[in-house]
Amino acid sequence: MIRVLLADDEPSLLEVGKILLEHTGDIEVVTAQNGDEAMDILRSEHLDAIISDYQMPGMDGITFLQKVRIRYPDMPFLMYTVLGQEDVVINALKNGADYYLPKGDDPGAEFNELASQVRRMVKNNALERALHESEERYRFIIENFNGIAFERKPDLSVIFCHGAIEPITGYASEEINGKEISWDILVHHEDLPLLYDAMKDAEKDPALSTDIEYRIITKEGEVRYVQEFAHYLRKKSGRIYAVQGTIYDITERRQMVDQLIAQRDLGLGLAATRSLDAALELCLST
Repeated sequence: MIRVLLADDEPSLLEVGKILLEHTGDIEVVTAQNGDEAMDILRSEHLDAIISDYQMPGMDGITFLQKVRIRYPDMPFLMYTVLGQEDVVINALKNGADYYLPKGDDPGAEFNELASQVRRMVKNNALERALHESEERYRFIIENFNGIAFERKPDLSVIFCHGAIEPITGYASEEINGKEISWDILVHHEDLPLLYDAMKDAEKDPALSTDIEYRIITKEGEVRYVQEFAHYLRKKSGRIYAVQGTIYDITERRQMVDQLIAQRDLGLGLAATRSLDAALELCLST
């Protein structure tokens, strides 16, 4: 339900306007007889749009519009006032009115037009808010993303990379995105078959996505473990032409797992030893 504030100093017009607008079925009308009353209502109730007369006692429609734009800059505001006031029209549009409709001899048609405009503006406002919120969420994800988003060719040459490239690989983004560094140069030579085997499996199964762990060699020569989640892009023929996915540094996690395994094996080994020398050798080996 769209909630509309209708401000006018004519009680009969407020009554007729409320009936005609609410007759549409999707609009609820709150009325005010002057700008001050309208501002009080705005402060206390949720409203989606405003329809206001210009000539009202105390605060006129333009002053009311100016106050609305300061506190509620995105609120749809429609000016509905007497015909023949071109200066009011110009002033209203200058101060941020979204729509202007002159009062004529057919309130039914006029309020139908106002209802249509209200629906359009409220819908556009909702779409703009949703887009803004979506952009903010996307920006937050990108700014706080601690992995690497990538696309590469089946031969492991990089199409693009984005994210924590340098913290994970030691290479600057320009070096990898500039095609100076192919991904197979980073992958530990013993783990390259893991990537090629994943590609072969994906060629056999079009629905396959892969999750593999392997080692890379950073620019400084450090060995790091990464986890790669990937899916495969195909041509109409079914042939894979690119791989897309994300890569995360899991070195600390792998080191922790390795330490736990080493501690477990050491405990089991010590429990089975028969001499101090054997126990000492096992500790040193671990």
